Amino acid sequence: MISDVAGDHRQGGMTLVEVLVALVVLSIGLLGIAALQTTGLRATQTAGARTHATMLAYDIIDRMRANRSEALLGVYLTTTADDYIDTATIPAGTAGVDLAAWKARLREVLPEGRGAITVDAGDPSIVTVTVEWLDRDENRASDAQVLQFQTTTRL
Repeated sequence: MISDVAGDHRQGGMTLVEVLVALVVLSIGLLGIAALQTTGLRATQTAGARTHATMLAYDIIDRMRANRSEALLGVYLTTTADDYIDTATIPAGTAGVDLAAWKARLREVLPEGRGAITVDAGDPSIVTVTVEWLDRDENRASDAQVLQFQTTTRL
């Protein structure tokens, strides 16, 4: 028998409103976690591209040091516009092979990767290597920006 005495109010369970509020709070939390995951993934991709750019810059510097005589003559000088797809524009000798391989690797590893090598006007043993690439958000093309890694060293 059920007692209907005043003051005997028992709650039998959660109401629909409480369930809906809990669901909204949970949904907001899950959306926040998804946004954090996306931001972390994007940062990881950018860091990976920076790592590749650094390794490629030091790769050509090592090649130039191995072929120092040609490097000091300025054979390795190149701009970001030099693409070396046309084999007629590649410099002759070891420097040409090194530059062609480096330019190809830049295009292969980095999105729209390009590189330039310049020398100090007063001292040809001081070279600056610049690596550029396009960093873009796959979802928003308008967010694309050119990132750059630059290092200067003495051969």
